[in-house]
Amino acid sequence: MLTDLWMSYSASFLGKDWELVVHFFGLCQLKYGGLAFKMFPLSKIAEVFALYKASGAIKGRILVNFEA
Repeated sequence: MLTDLWMSYSASFLGKDWELVVHFFGLCQLKYGGLAFKMFPLSKIAEVFALYKASGAIKGRILVNFEA
């Protein structure tokens, strides 16, 4: 789940661009430090929604790892 719009409207949505991103994230060859505020496994999704309820708690994009 990506909050905000981030390449979600490209012509090849879920195409080669996304496959490459997923592949290299999986190999830990992409650093997302500047791209995301925090990353959570799906098992912690309640914490993600709690952040949205806390005023000013979110400082950027949140990545949710659905395979963790």
